[in-house]
Amino acid sequence: MLVGDLEALVRWNVLVNDLGMDTISLGAVIGALLEAIEKGAIQVNLDELGFTKEVVPDKGDAYKTWGSVPAIEKLISSIARREGIGNDLAEGVKRFVKAKGLPGELATHGKGLEVPAHEPRACDMTALDYATTPRGAYHCYMPIHLVMNANLKKDIGIDKVVDRFSANTSDGKNGLDVTAEMVVKLQDAAEGYSACGGCIFGFEFIS
Repeated sequence: MLVGDLEALVRWNVLVNDLGMDTISLGAVIGALLEAIEKGAIQVNLDELGFTKEVVPDKGDAYKTWGSVPAIEKLISSIARREGIGNDLAEGVKRFVKAKGLPGELATHGKGLEVPAHEPRACDMTALDYATTPRGAYHCYMPIHLVMNANLKKDIGIDKVVDRFSANTSDGKNGLDVTAEMVVKLQDAAEGYSACGGCIFGFEFIS
């Protein structure tokens, strides 16, 4: 959401957890609203939502949407209480975008679960993983673990050295084939581990 105010981010993190909301899903749905406002795809009362005008080069006075701490703080409260547009946002990004007739590219989700704001270009397997996990865009499997943990790779039947930026292996095999193989094995192992009652946050450290 392009918020550079560290104090606000820490405060929101505590608040959102206390309210029983998910920070990833919340960020995605608010981001969709901000993008829709910026593109002119949705009409809302910006003053009422807490957005303020600033002087923008070549544009004069314009509303600041991205990075607006007062407006985002007000949106968090309205979503928690399902007030005004917060009632629609509380349904999640998939339903919000559909209900408002917004462009489909604003619905950043996998099987209805909002996509985490990780940088997939730092690990080519991440995009495929988010698109195909049984739970949707679920961040806890994170194929980056295959790069970090040699024991985990060995335990789930992967004996190749993985290049995190290209998904190519040390023996030069095709990146796409390797990507699919890695993701399938990771998901199978993670679901099995979870079904046995294991903590998924400890999954990357098993050996």
